[in-house]
Amino acid sequence: MTIRPSTATARTGLSVLLSCVLLAGCATAPQATADLPFVEGTPSATLLAVRRAKSDPAVNYLTYQHMDQLFGVSRLTASPRPTPIAGRAQWSSGDFRLSTGGTTESFDTFLERHRMNAIVVLQDGKIVKETYRNGSGPATPFIGYSMSKSVIAMLIGIAIQEGRIKSVNDPIVQYLPELKGTGYDPVTVRNLLMMRAGTDWKEIYTPGSELDRHRDQSLNEAKVYYEDYAFKAKSLLPPGTRFNYSTLDTNLAGWLLER
Repeated sequence: MTIRPSTATARTGLSVLLSCVLLAGCATAPQATADLPFVEGTPSATLLAVRRAKSDPAVNYLTYQHMDQLFGVSRLTASPRPTPIAGRAQWSSGDFRLSTGGTTESFDTFLERHRMNAIVVLQDGKIVKETYRNGSGPATPFIGYSMSKSVIAMLIGIAIQEGRIKSVNDPIVQYLPELKGTGYDPVTVRNLLMMRAGTDWKEIYTPGSELDRHRDQSLNEAKVYYEDYAFKAKSLLPPGTRFNYSTLDTNLAGWLLER
């Protein structure tokens, strides 16, 4: 792992962390990085194998409910004043039939076919259907994955409201000067939030590819930062030109938020 001098006090990989912390746990920091909230040594071969297999459909019903046993965890305290759900709509389970691909099936059959562990259906602010399966329940933590992208965007909005970030139109190098000269040099905060950075990033984790190896080293092995890939990025289009789904953009937004 390389730690650049100006980043040594600000690199916790917030967006990757949040993707697990909000509802479960995530990869922890390398042991030598003192600024991170928790510390972990090199994972055993057994633990590393389970981390790599966590998304296997045959076992993810279990792993996605026990991420805190696979990765280091930081827990967030729930609001003491949560917004209540209005109540329950008058629907019975027999009213639920789903049609997909020309096939109509019962709600329970649909859940089993898609290996779903929990689902809450709301309509007009009321609960229509609430089901928990495979040992899960209302208090079961699940990994959040890309729901974190929306959370990062909301946190950026709060930071702007508090004056910590001046504007979504600020260039990100104003906060992350390490990215000067990279493909992210001309990118603004707004471009990151809209995933319109214009870089050559391709969200394709082909097994054995460079990007797949990078994801493994950052998430499972915790040897590098996911956002380090930005230093390889090249500018392909003017920022703001085209949407390109990018976990890298969100990770950079998380790094900027920390800074």
